[in-house]
Amino acid sequence: MMARPAALAGAQGSSPYRLPLGLLIFSRGFIDQEDLTAALHLQSKAPELRIGECLCKLGLVNETDVTRALGIQNGVPVLLGLHPGTEYLVPWRLLQAAEAYCFRAASPELVYAGFSNRLDQSLVRAIESIMGASVEPCIIPSRLMQDRLASLAETHSSADIAFETKMLVSEMVDSICSYAKQVRADCIRIAHTSQYVWARIRGTSEHDVLFRVTAEH
Repeated sequence: MMARPAALAGAQGSSPYRLPLGLLIFSRGFIDQEDLTAALHLQSKAPELRIGECLCKLGLVNETDVTRALGIQNGVPVLLGLHPGTEYLVPWRLLQAAEAYCFRAASPELVYAGFSNRLDQSLVRAIESIMGASVEPCIIPSRLMQDRLASLAETHSSADIAFETKMLVSEMVDSICSYAKQVRADCIRIAHTSQYVWARIRGTSEHDVLFRVTAEH
């Protein structure tokens, strides 16, 4: 596996503590204590909303403010002006589970992994392992994320071969071997994220096979 870039190493750090986003935005002077209290009150009534979404709904900040604050919170770059096209690099189910979107830079050896909330380091490591590329995590606007994931859902979600029910490791191996035989595989790479085991099988054609992770794995 290729070494993770410095931006990711900094994001992982030695301490898991991150300043809560609401406090970070408050500390930077975008909102005052009354604003933060109002946003927290709204979140208590609508717990499915993130604090940044609450602040936007109240008109206290805009999406760009929240995106920049998330970049500071996670210690990674923020991409605001780049609007990449839709690319199928990583199975849609993995991106949906991590709320992420991946796209290539000018160099084929570099892949950007964009997040609009919390970075999923397990996905970053899996992409590096499966694709043999360096992965640069970054924060992208939530609206761009939603647009790209929706586009991938329309065009590529059916391309994923996914086993969502519980399987033994031996059953996973049998399934991978079966697909490998079908395509006369010359390359099989396997990695895992926090929610899936991901196998990319390449031969006469290429397939991504996903297995939902359970507590026993």
